[in-house]
Amino acid sequence: MTASAGAWYRVGKVNVTNGVKTISGAGSKWLNDLVAIAVGDAFTVDAKTWYEVIAVNSDTSIVLDRGYEGGTAAGVNYAILRSTSGTILTRIAGQISVQFNQKQLFLDELRNWLTSTDSSVSLTDSHGNTYQYKSLNNIQALTGTVVSRDVGTSAGNVMEVGAFGLGNTKGVRLENDNGDTISRTGTYSTPAAWAGSPYVGTNTDNQGSLQHNQSFALAENYATQTFISMSLGNRCFFRKKSQGVWSPWNEIYHTRNTVGTVSQSGGVPTGAIIERGSGPNVKYSKYACGLAILHGTMQFDWSSVVTQDLLSNVDFIAPPSIAFSLNTITAVTDKWGSDIFPRGMGVKSSLQQIVSGRSGLTSVSYTLTGYWY
Repeated sequence: MTASAGAWYRVGKVNVTNGVKTISGAGSKWLNDLVAIAVGDAFTVDAKTWYEVIAVNSDTSIVLDRGYEGGTAAGVNYAILRSTSGTILTRIAGQISVQFNQKQLFLDELRNWLTSTDSSVSLTDSHGNTYQYKSLNNIQALTGTVVSRDVGTSAGNVMEVGAFGLGNTKGVRLENDNGDTISRTGTYSTPAAWAGSPYVGTNTDNQGSLQHNQSFALAENYATQTFISMSLGNRCFFRKKSQGVWSPWNEIYHTRNTVGTVSQSGGVPTGAIIERGSGPNVKYSKYACGLAILHGTMQFDWSSVVTQDLLSNVDFIAPPSIAFSLNTITAVTDKWGSDIFPRGMGVKSSLQQIVSGRSGLTSVSYTLTGYWY
């Protein structure tokens, strides 16, 4: 703490010894305060007994005009009444000195803050309190230097909100409606027809969002794209460009399109991975690889010879393999397991029942396994 000119000086504490003229200070700045103590000022610890200061040896040592008359003690509160140092002229000179010294201290500390390579520096307020702050060099190391940039979409520019579709309230249309030639990383809205789209020609499924990512090191010859269709199918596609050539679109499967309607075009799957369905007494599963499996049940009457088509709602491209089991509903007197056998019938299948004087009903459970393309 720094004392002000014209005030009683009470900075720190003193140690006093009975009969000794020299007074020791603790935390005092008697010699180097902005308004220092001067010979002729008055010293007291109880405001009753006064001593004249006859010498100021240092910030922590003054000499009185006679030996201290009180008891020996340490850490005692005291006061110095300015006499010589408290005259009008001295006060004015002290105030001016305080202002100049504070200004110079500020400039010195500011210069140090601007140029110091230390992580932190000391700054002093007008009351003499010192605080630690990060130096300018340290702040720049943490946040980067301040630079100026042009606003625009060229390399090195500062982008405005909405550039390349970022932060905009409305989508940015794909440049020239061409996903094959675009070279700017960004998010774009696509129309029903655009070059490079997953669906050929004009198709509402082509309407959606295209995310284009350009390679930072390999220029325009390498890039990736992700397309999300706005159709009800929630379909998502991915492709990449290598050495200037785009790969075919690959569909990304997720929880909304793994199970659905399978389809194919030219032997290439174009729909869901799995299709599941059912009908009267049948259930089936079709897979994107072309495999189809159907489970069904039927009843046969042993009282007559019949040839009956198996129930199936899967169109196999060739007769499927058949596995079956028999469950007797009405008791039969002789062996029958070999009397029922499969017979291929184009894209369908049948079981022929050969009966010789038998009666009763039999339930047949069967499984057809084949390919739908």
